[in-house]
Amino acid sequence: MYILDVIPIVKIPKNISQVLSYFSKDPILTGSLVSVPLGRAKVNALVVASYPVDEEKISIKKSGFRMKNIENVISKEPVLSGAQLDLFKWFLKFYASPIGLSAKTFIPNYLTKKKTGVKIPQAQNPPSKTVSSKKDILAVGENRDDFYEKEIKKMLSKNRQILFLVPNVFLLKYYQKRFEKLDPAVLSTQLTPKKYFDGWLKVKSGESKLIISTRTGAFLNFSDLGLVILDKEQDSSYKSRDMMPYYHTRDIALKLAELSSADIILGSSTPSIEMYFLAQKGKIKLKSNLGVQPLSKPVLIDMRNEMHGGNYSILSYQLQQKLENIIKKNDKAIFFISRRGSETFVFCRDCGYIEKCPNCETSLIHHTETRSLLVCHYCGFKKDIQLKCPSCQGHKIKYFGAGTKKAEEEILKLWPNAKIGVLDSDIAPTQKKQEEILNKFKEGKINILIGTQLLFKKYDIPKVSLVSILSMDNLFYLPDFKSGERIFQIARQVSFFCKKNSDFLLQTYTPDHPVLETIRKMDYESFYKSEIESRKAFSYPPFSQIIKLIFKHKNRYTSETEAERLTEKIMNLNLKNIQVLGPAPAYIPKIRNNYIWQIILKLNSKKEAEKEKNLLIKNIPEGWTIDVNPESLL
Repeated sequence: MYILDVIPIVKIPKNISQVLSYFSKDPILTGSLVSVPLGRAKVNALVVASYPVDEEKISIKKSGFRMKNIENVISKEPVLSGAQLDLFKWFLKFYASPIGLSAKTFIPNYLTKKKTGVKIPQAQNPPSKTVSSKKDILAVGENRDDFYEKEIKKMLSKNRQILFLVPNVFLLKYYQKRFEKLDPAVLSTQLTPKKYFDGWLKVKSGESKLIISTRTGAFLNFSDLGLVILDKEQDSSYKSRDMMPYYHTRDIALKLAELSSADIILGSSTPSIEMYFLAQKGKIKLKSNLGVQPLSKPVLIDMRNEMHGGNYSILSYQLQQKLENIIKKNDKAIFFISRRGSETFVFCRDCGYIEKCPNCETSLIHHTETRSLLVCHYCGFKKDIQLKCPSCQGHKIKYFGAGTKKAEEEILKLWPNAKIGVLDSDIAPTQKKQEEILNKFKEGKINILIGTQLLFKKYDIPKVSLVSILSMDNLFYLPDFKSGERIFQIARQVSFFCKKNSDFLLQTYTPDHPVLETIRKMDYESFYKSEIESRKAFSYPPFSQIIKLIFKHKNRYTSETEAERLTEKIMNLNLKNIQVLGPAPAYIPKIRNNYIWQIILKLNSKKEAEKEKNLLIKNIPEGWTIDVNPESLL
């Protein structure tokens, strides 16, 4: 008779033991999967220890608990290898995430729900024992594919596995076609659980050598991993923030490579500040001669002067002239705008009343796709446009700001026959619809493409003769330490749509914003130097680690009180290496009828900070969300 310590693959409240013990008539290998009774349910659980019952008889008698038997064995063979178990332990500690949900992240969904036994084949070949100097490379440049292919072929010649991570399914398809001759296996959550599991088995057995995947690929069970490639390492899509546990794929990839003694290549045309800092410090090798094509530098258009000149359109006079030539020649143009919809918000000029969502403390956005509606971009609430102000009954209703739909309307006013396509999540919510719009643009059925950041998810958009950032002023004054970096990255990515010597116009009502000077020069080095000095002065990453604590409640007073109570508790811990900011309401303080409060923690780079972090995490009560290395403080 044996005792198994297991982690049920479900979320268990923090105040209840996360590792449970059961009887088993046979010893079970660590990393294997069993089914266990939990309350009235039967759930699958990951085995983390197995030992003879004789060793624990006295402890069992003293405990007073009635230990149950496991239901059955799902997998006698480990579903997590030794390296993956090490990664799992690191994951739990680093992200302070729920143990059961973390286990679910590491194990294919098909296995978490499997109720009968399954045989999992072991690796066909033993792991490579070749000892080589591990390489960590930051590959900077627009044309990285040839470099990737060269490194992939080197690793394939050694019969070792390569994990190629991309931030979205569009790049997945691109690289599947790009490396078609290398017979890649393509895995993503778009596959059915069974098909994903079949692919997972081929990776575990070593049959699949080149694996191209979205962020879920970081949790695959490799038999002999030799190289990890993370393309577009700066992309925010690598951050899991839509569901728990919250993690950053870049962190996982770096740790996976370390534990597997695998090389890692981080690729980007505009690298993140954190990774470029490591390269400047010599902690990773910088490779930047990857054939970046000459970029058109933007011409800044001061939209305040346009208003003084009587032009209240979203299109400056200069842009109108350039667009006139494009339409005459039947050439192509791409316009970026940071908002979707027709307008930014609706307000009354008499009393200043702004239409807001009843469920969220945010303004409603005007949309005209089917009929004129006000829509909340956070909870989906919709209402019809009011002809008079609900507050003062006045009729001077003003639409202020601009989105993709408004830009389209403005162009059609001037050129009714213009062939325009809009690429945003309202007009093109599905991958199929997005591909349809892009194909029309490539074929010339559309010659003006207006888009939000969806543009940056596509890899094969043709370069064009006219490019413009119509508006992104709403991003300039966000109270977030990464706002400058995001603005620069947007401008840089937009510039890649330019042909050589294309017209590139950047319209702004804030021409004196500091980041615009580096954008005007399109000089990453100048931007990095300015940004890194600012982050050092205020102790932001890479000079600290950020943890965001979030509490949500339907009662405003409860949310605020709980935030104040936890802040006081943290302050009483007298942590010398952790700075506490807050508590404060979130940037959007109410979403879906939940009031949101936050506490921001800054951990310095000293080793003592890690010990204090562990102490702090233990003192965070149930109901709080812990987000380590958040993409935003908002």
